[in-house]
Amino acid sequence: MGNFYVNLTLRAADAEQVTRALEDLGRDAFVAGPAEGWMIIYDALCDTQSEDEIVDLGQELTRRLGAPALAVLNHDDDVLACWLFAGGRLLDRCESPSSGKARGGDAPLICATLGVDASAADVERALRAPRTFAIERHLELCALLGLPQAPAGLGFRHVLDGELAELEPDLAIVRVGEGEDGSSSDEHEDLPPSPPSGWFGVDRANRSLGEERALLPNLAMRPMQESWFVSRAAIPAALRQAIDDAAVEMARLDCGFDAGAWWHAGSEMISANASAGHALVSRDGRTLAIILAIEQQPPRAMLVAIALQSRRSDGEVLGTVDQPALQDPQPRTDRLNLPGATKAELLARHEARLAGHSIEPFADAADVASFVVRRAREAFDGLRRRGTYIELTQRELAIIRRNVASEREDRS
Repeated sequence: MGNFYVNLTLRAADAEQVTRALEDLGRDAFVAGPAEGWMIIYDALCDTQSEDEIVDLGQELTRRLGAPALAVLNHDDDVLACWLFAGGRLLDRCESPSSGKARGGDAPLICATLGVDASAADVERALRAPRTFAIERHLELCALLGLPQAPAGLGFRHVLDGELAELEPDLAIVRVGEGEDGSSSDEHEDLPPSPPSGWFGVDRANRSLGEERALLPNLAMRPMQESWFVSRAAIPAALRQAIDDAAVEMARLDCGFDAGAWWHAGSEMISANASAGHALVSRDGRTLAIILAIEQQPPRAMLVAIALQSRRSDGEVLGTVDQPALQDPQPRTDRLNLPGATKAELLARHEARLAGHSIEPFADAADVASFVVRRAREAFDGLRRRGTYIELTQRELAIIRRNVASEREDRS
């Protein structure tokens, strides 16, 4: 995957006033600056790519501070979305996919509101011209509008991991809303300890730590967090359509599945492939269907996998999957692999397996989200213990980023 981040830049705002406003709003955020006359805000809730959070924060800050602001969201380097705020109002919104077929975006209004001496025609082209990666569009807009470029391609998680301090050692960075122990108030206590880089690679030879590494050259990942769930609109169109098609088929089955309330991007990855997932719960709440779509490169082929999962009252999970078994199941999991099974066949076999078991139903979307995150972390941590996932050094991470960027350029 490409870049995922959200940040908000305020024009000529005072650092203390910004910090105080965020504290009054109860936000968990980093404030960086001043940088070239701007303050940059990296907010934890906005970093979930929730448009509601972005709009709420932008409107409230510009109302309180009397300064215009531009918020930017990058989703997987496929889409760059921008929101323009002033005086507590959302003035403009633009969504620019890599194809350049942008929706919204008023270049003269952006220039006038931010008070910059920029060519509206150049800003218009930057919003609408095709670009290979969304971050290229973002950096181009920063250059045209006079926004600081170095901190632009980062979000809350990147700053939390120290990437901004490493990139801009002289830039003032203040944390707002952290817990007494220095951790975020919504941080999960059971998250496996993160390495200095925060990233893991796959040892294709499955050697244990300390021995010679044989890392996959084009893949790095992080353990999944609930804060990474994103709205349906943030999912790239091809993946969204593949999941929609599968979800419609699942809804037509006898027991029926209701569409879930959230979508997610799976484990955060640096990869030439793109993936997205969706969860649906049967109407009786006993079975969770997870639909995972992966756009593989090369060739541009779409893989759609479905896993049915149910929780037994003794804590064991019954799983039925339409893909072959590539790894042993994680602990306390009774998994049946049925490669090539139709959705109806998959459901029939799964329901037959539930007979005679006491099943704990899923209560709501929050219950599903918590379950998905816990299961993903258990699987991730199990592969770490086996030596399949290896903590990356900064040098190894840089090499993988370069390899993936080169691979994408070759295929564009």
